[in-house]
Amino acid sequence: EPAQPLGVAWLGLALEGRGKRAEGLAELRRAVELAPERSGLHVNLALALLRNSREDEAIAELERAVALRPNLAAAWLQLAEIRARRGDREGAAAAFRRTLAIEPRDGRAAAGLEVYSH
Repeated sequence: EPAQPLGVAWLGLALEGRGKRAEGLAELRRAVELAPERSGLHVNLALALLRNSREDEAIAELERAVALRPNLAAAWLQLAEIRARRGDREGAAAAFRRTLAIEPRDGRAAAGLEVYSH
């Protein structure tokens, strides 16, 4: 029976939660390989990559997620915060704006835009 991508992702998250980061990351990558069209799997992998200090790879996964689902506010917010940390003021402001276009009441995005749009 073929592996189910969500089950594989849950396994990855469980392994990560037990401190088995490498194994968890491998399972999250496998979930994305099984269902590359599922934006949520890219977000899960991106967050795990961030927890493992692999920011460049996380950015790529977040960008894949928003390419698949442009109205994914959580992914835009993550991108905005990463870009802000990296000193990319213009990129951060654009991603905060995109977040607010989707979720107008997002306080973190509003605060970020206030800081990075000037």
